[in-house]
Amino acid sequence: MNFINNLSIRIKIIILIVVISTINIVFASFSYFSYDKKDYYKEIIDKLNILSDIIGESNSATMLFKDYKIANEYISSLKVDKNILQANIFLSDSTKLANYTSKFKSLKTEKKYDFSIKKDTIIFYDDIITINKPIEFDFDYIGTVRIEYSLAGYDEKVNRYIRIIFIILSISIIAATILAFIFQKIITKPIFGLYNTMNKISRKKDYSIRSKNTTKDEIGKLSDGFNTMIHQIEKQNNELNTAKENAVSSLKAKERFLANMTHELRTPLNSIIGLSSLIEETSLNNEQKNYLSNIKSSSSHLLSIINDLLEFSKLGSGKLNFEKREFTIRSTIDRIKDSMKFELDKRNLEFKTAIDDSVPHLLIGDEYRLNQVLINLIGNAIKFTPKGSITLTIKVLFETESKSNLEFKVIDTGIGIKPDRQKIIFDSFTQESFGTSREYGGTGLGLSITKELIELQGGEIRVESEKNKGSSFIFIIPFQKKLITDSFVNYKKNYAPENIKILVVDDNEMNLLFTKSLLIKRNFMVETSNNGIEALEKINTGNFNLLLLDLYMPEMDGYQISKKIRSLDNENLKNIPIIAITAAATISEIKKCFKFGMNDYLTKPVDNEVLISKILAILHIKE
Repeated sequence: MNFINNLSIRIKIIILIVVISTINIVFASFSYFSYDKKDYYKEIIDKLNILSDIIGESNSATMLFKDYKIANEYISSLKVDKNILQANIFLSDSTKLANYTSKFKSLKTEKKYDFSIKKDTIIFYDDIITINKPIEFDFDYIGTVRIEYSLAGYDEKVNRYIRIIFIILSISIIAATILAFIFQKIITKPIFGLYNTMNKISRKKDYSIRSKNTTKDEIGKLSDGFNTMIHQIEKQNNELNTAKENAVSSLKAKERFLANMTHELRTPLNSIIGLSSLIEETSLNNEQKNYLSNIKSSSSHLLSIINDLLEFSKLGSGKLNFEKREFTIRSTIDRIKDSMKFELDKRNLEFKTAIDDSVPHLLIGDEYRLNQVLINLIGNAIKFTPKGSITLTIKVLFETESKSNLEFKVIDTGIGIKPDRQKIIFDSFTQESFGTSREYGGTGLGLSITKELIELQGGEIRVESEKNKGSSFIFIIPFQKKLITDSFVNYKKNYAPENIKILVVDDNEMNLLFTKSLLIKRNFMVETSNNGIEALEKINTGNFNLLLLDLYMPEMDGYQISKKIRSLDNENLKNIPIIAITAAATISEIKKCFKFGMNDYLTKPVDNEVLISKILAILHIKE
């Protein structure tokens, strides 16, 4: 049945016409054959009745006088009909007066009749018909004529008829097939036209194509309906394309706006935070320290809001990518601990870590995103914990030879969360209450971003909390495992060897001052440049080990500088490591950095320890 369903409609129509024609011819032939057979039998019976009457009337006197000789001579004349196998004349006492037996009579045709010879009887047996005809004279029974007649002649007629029917049927099937093939085009042509139109639209994605309609039957109505449907699809497609173009244009404008705004906001923030850190290391009186503390707190708060909004925007656009790089989980936690030290000390909070021994030393995953999640949760815990402690625990929840699912738990002794608010705490722009936002600040995006970052890595997060008794944020992230080898490099924090020369390129004098001061304190040799042309000249004449490069500068931006350096003939100059410093930390911006040959990137405001760690890592300076 499936085979028939899969055939072309053209073939189906041809088969249908041929089958119906064949069935009609076979049915007509069978009907004619039945009628002809019945008519033939009637004709033979009438013939034998007449013949029996003639024999009986002609031999009445012979039967009365029992003249065997004349009776046999008469009955012998029946030999002219080869189908008469046997003929007998019986007297009234059932004795045989005369007998004729054809040479075609065989033992197979012998039959002992159990019927009375005095009755008018017709018997069919195999292919023989036997008639028994009583003879009367003056209304008295004087004898019986019996004739056996062969129907073999009809078998020959049937065979001849079958041969004729076969020839007629063959010719009819061929003729029907030819005619069906010719006339099916009347039905299938508009169907195939519609089918070809559909294929052309599907292949070319051109919804302006229409089906040509030349009929007003059901196929014509189908074609009209198809054209109406395609018109609607074309209209919707045009609307979707217009909406898509507008969305793409809007997205590009949004990205440009984000890039420009983050650059404009982060660049001065970088100077404020960096210089504040340097001033903090100088001798200050209490009043100055108080002012500086307020500057740093306000700057950090503003930076947090900018980071949250930018991250939320990237998540909403679906442009967030996750890296698969090696990192040491314990080093990551140490760096986070160091970066949060100021806030922890400021609030007089104790920070404890408990990393299970079964946690692999080397993992493969996105360290930056893990760092971001932990800083969000620990920062959140610091914000809502007036006193007490914050604890970070890490353990293996499930592992295989190549995979390790780690469970992280950030536990605080803070204000806690009401049960009815725990269900919505991860929603965007949501905090426990309006008073919480007013008292503790924040955008209400941190937990929403954290949840998205975890789930996009195949993990999950939940909260356990009791009002005024603290909260526990528990999340699980799957990582790939990597065995530690002897070639593992452990970079020493706050360490730099002598004779490492770095060129810092930035058009912002405050940024140059901050970065140069920081690097000199770490024993690096530093030169600065505030434009690209001067930077290229210095690279050609100076013997620099690394280049810190701001991306957005007048005359020549960081991308152009990197491109020109990578195209130099001098191998040493051509392969100088370049770390981009950008305030526009979008995915497209970061990809562009690597596309133009930069080795790594830093986001403004630059974290001091992260900057030093990246420099040590990129120069392969071991402990």
